[in-house]
Amino acid sequence: DALCVGELAMMFGRLKAALAAIAMAGSILAGSAASAGETWLPENFTASLTVTSDYVFRGISQTNEEPAGQFNGEWAPGGGPIYVGAFVSNIDFSPNAAGNRSAAVEVDMMAGVRGEYSILKWDVGAIAYIYPGMQKNTPAFNTNFHYFEGAIKTTWDVVGLFSVVGNVYMSPNYTGDADTGIYVEGGVDATLPFDIAVSGRVARQ
Repeated sequence: DALCVGELAMMFGRLKAALAAIAMAGSILAGSAASAGETWLPENFTASLTVTSDYVFRGISQTNEEPAGQFNGEWAPGGGPIYVGAFVSNIDFSPNAAGNRSAAVEVDMMAGVRGEYSILKWDVGAIAYIYPGMQKNTPAFNTNFHYFEGAIKTTWDVVGLFSVVGNVYMSPNYTGDADTGIYVEGGVDATLPFDIAVSGRVARQ
C-alpha cells in the first residue's frame, strides 16, 4: 500500500545517504594511503563494506530497527602496532531526543596501538563518535552528541580452542552530555567445525 511504499522510499533514502558518506570516507582514506605510497597499501590498509538489517550499538538500535550501510577502514603505517581507522554508518535517532534536526550519518575516527604477549592480545586506543548535522536546538534537550572514549581491549587465547574477551571503554563526557560513562564487556569467541564462528557477550554501560 502507499504507507509501505513511503516507508521503503525513506529506507532507501537513508541508505543512499549512508552510501554517499561511505564513498566519501573511502575516498579520503584511499587518498591518504595513495599519498603515502602504493607499496604498503595491499598489506597494511584494510577496508570492508557491510549491509546489515539493523545497526545495533550496545543493545540499542541506531537506525530505528531499519537497515544500514557501513564502511570500515584501517591503516597500520609500516605494518607496525600503531593504527588509525574510520567507521561510517547511516543512523536514525528519535527526533524527540535529538531535537528538530537529527544526524543521518555517524562517523567514528579511531587510533591506537596493539600487540601480543604470550596468549594475550591487547589493544589500547581512543574512538571519537561524530554526528555531522546534529543540532542541539531543543531547549529542553540542549545537548552535544559528539563524544570520545578511551578503550582497553584484551583477548586471551585458551589452548587454541576459544578466546576469552575483556574490554573496558571510558568517556569523560558520554553521549548526551551524560557525564562520565564506563562500558565493561566480557565474553567468549570460538570457531566450530566448517568455520562457523560463535560468540557471546555480557556487558554493562
